[in-house]
Amino acid sequence: MANSKILTAEQERTLRQPIDEYVGGIQKEIDELRKDGTTKVVECQSAIAGIKRDKTLSKGEKESEIAACEKELAKAKAVEAKNKDEISKLIAKAESYLKENFESKYYNAVKASCEAEKAEALAAHNERMADLDKQQDRQQKDIKVLEKLSGKYLAAIKALLKLKNGKELTKDMIEAFISKIYVYPGKRIDISE
Repeated sequence: MANSKILTAEQERTLRQPIDEYVGGIQKEIDELRKDGTTKVVECQSAIAGIKRDKTLSKGEKESEIAACEKELAKAKAVEAKNKDEISKLIAKAESYLKENFESKYYNAVKASCEAEKAEALAAHNERMADLDKQQDRQQKDIKVLEKLSGKYLAAIKALLKLKNGKELTKDMIEAFISKIYVYPGKRIDISE
């Protein structure tokens, strides 16, 4: 019961691919602009914090290493400030693209696919429940038939025990062994169990 509205994982990836490629390209540009700016600032700040915690360095060594890191930090902050506007424009460009394309080209299709898959699963569940209900009804009918038969067999066993002990055939014994007697013209008799 494959529904053409239900997307496979591969189809979902294919729908998302142009978005990933476009936004991924912008992200690469941003990463490149941040490499000597924001990324370097974070690295220098981490290095300075590490130097301050380092107990193996003398006060003079710490000051000289911190000074070198602060010089690099100043250069990195200048690059960060220079690239800030361009990075903001790239982020705005990516956000604008996502606003225009994400819902219409990807999200709505995936949402419709999920709803179709849910409806299909519900239909399969309801069908299975209907089958189970039918099976239960058949089994209950079978149980009733077996209970009726067990009562007949129990009566027949009791009648056999009485017949074994006694010499005469009683009404209960006849009822236990014979369900119908047909008498036809010409002295023909048909007895069914």
